[in-house]
Amino acid sequence: MLEIKVLGALGYEINNRKYSDVKPLFSEDYKQSISNCIDDSWVYSGTEHKQNPKLPNVTVLPHIYSGRNIVLGTTFGHTHIAEEAESRMFQEIYEFKGFGGMLTYNATSHPSEAILHVLKPGEKVGVTPQENMTLFNFDQEPLLTLDYADASRNQAHKNTEKKLGSLLMIECTPRQLPRREANPCGMILTSYDRSVDVSLKVNSEYAKNEIINASSDASVTLSEVQLGEGLYNALRESQRNIKSKTGLTLSFGGNLPQFPKPLLDYVLNRDKNFGGMLGLP
Repeated sequence: MLEIKVLGALGYEINNRKYSDVKPLFSEDYKQSISNCIDDSWVYSGTEHKQNPKLPNVTVLPHIYSGRNIVLGTTFGHTHIAEEAESRMFQEIYEFKGFGGMLTYNATSHPSEAILHVLKPGEKVGVTPQENMTLFNFDQEPLLTLDYADASRNQAHKNTEKKLGSLLMIECTPRQLPRREANPCGMILTSYDRSVDVSLKVNSEYAKNEIINASSDASVTLSEVQLGEGLYNALRESQRNIKSKTGLTLSFGGNLPQFPKPLLDYVLNRDKNFGGMLGLP
């Protein structure tokens, strides 16, 4: 529990999301794939920095082990709330410390284009006000992300997810059963170092309700890939097929190439260009 004590000493508030928190956000795909979850067990963890000067928030996103299959770790989605006369370019900026994805769409324009940003370690994505976003873990181990925003103007809601379920589920079928390990904190993690079949399943309710451009039965499977860099490369090679079958547009490299240094550098140095993107003084 040393890591938790250190985070607390640094001014972080830890918020573990449990299955009981995310079950109301399950699409039919999630309901079928995650039937053995325990309400009190945690799905992912978010830590928010509460002191001044503010440091980046941290999200830890493991995968979900469900019988033989693996559901890739996810935050299940939320929509940013914009203020009147919103002038910020971005409400939040995320940096990925491993291979992962962020699914976004404009929540005010229907039907909207859904974009799956595919990120390597160190790459960043800025999320605009009134945009819906969901994080995904594409790596073998739990994904770590850092994010930064104006804490006083970073409201969000999950109204769409509560009504329709989450937009996307990504499920893996291993060629061999994964091994399970306990880390020093006592949490059970699962490692996947062999080939898996990866299925992307878009919630058909979003197309039926004209929230995004997608077919009514949108799914695609990538065969025999390894998580991490292998999945990153498979998504790049299959982006046209994914677009034609699901309607998802894939984007690689993030949308903030002007900030190549670690996010923490911009935060600690109070970089004006970085802060300006977030509407910070």
